Amino acid sequence: MKMNSYALYDDLLRRIIDLSLYPGMQLSENAVSAEYNVSRSVVRGAFARLVESNLLKVYPQRGTYVSLVNLNYIQKALFIRAAVEKEVLRRFMAGPILKEDTIGKMELNLQKQRQFEGEKKYVEKFRLLDEQFHNYILAGNDSEDILHLLDQHLLHIARWRNIYVDSGVYLATLVEQHEKILEAVKSNDLDAALLATDVHINTVHGMVVDDPEFTNFFE
Repeated sequence: MKMNSYALYDDLLRRIIDLSLYPGMQLSENAVSAEYNVSRSVVRGAFARLVESNLLKVYPQRGTYVSLVNLNYIQKALFIRAAVEKEVLRRFMAGPILKEDTIGKMELNLQKQRQFEGEKKYVEKFRLLDEQFHNYILAGNDSEDILHLLDQHLLHIARWRNIYVDSGVYLATLVEQHEKILEAVKSNDLDAALLATDVHINTVHGMVVDDPEFTNFFE
């Protein structure tokens, strides 16, 4: 059964986020049509959705390209994400609900994360554990759907996270950051939990931009 435009969009989106289709890479309807064995109309539908998500850019007379990363936008998106998570964290730690169940789930999640400490890539299994770790706090405060309001931003943040890890940040660093968040929650130390969350999420810095391997990824 051939792909429809929605399935093609999902697969192209995955490849853009994991950098298989890297920022600045040119895509053509003909090449994608041949690769996936679908009609050009299906490709156009998928491309249109990716353009709406600002992950593809169409230049008249030049072609269609994977969008470059706008660090100013990423910084603002991360700020919004951090603000949301820190507010949820405040409510979670101040609330009357029992936290033991959530903490237990987070500890088990961290045990699984430690299997990836030597990885230099933001592999899919770790990405899912990373998201799950944060979702436990959201769910513990009955706010697990709140990040859906940020879906557009989260796509770009996910791509940024792959560049960030590819620049030389071992997954062990992310695991350590998660550990600090959890320890602060267990100690009921709100200030430490907020600081650890801020450090973990706000990752825009000059190191990646200055790396010759990634210079052409940015606007």
